[in-house]
Amino acid sequence: MGFAYPFLAAFRCLVCLDKATGYYRWHPAVDVFCFLNELGRELAEATVERSRTLGNNPNAVGKDVGHWAALYDKVKSRFLQRLYEERTIV
Repeated sequence: MGFAYPFLAAFRCLVCLDKATGYYRWHPAVDVFCFLNELGRELAEATVERSRTLGNNPNAVGKDVGHWAALYDKVKSRFLQRLYEERTIV
């Protein structure tokens, strides 16, 4: 389970509050499954590499704040890049 939490939590930047309903949902500009297809391998490789540096200990990976932040930053960066590209295309 130590691998799963930071991996899944990385996608929390794609969640937004729907002001009309008061519920949280995936951002309308994002297809989460496309994001997973694009970034899944990269996030998994980063997780495996971090695990190796922490002695192949999944529990340590799940508690590594730096790893959580790195995965989150990868997803958020791609999300912001996509939003920027959509707004600059004429």
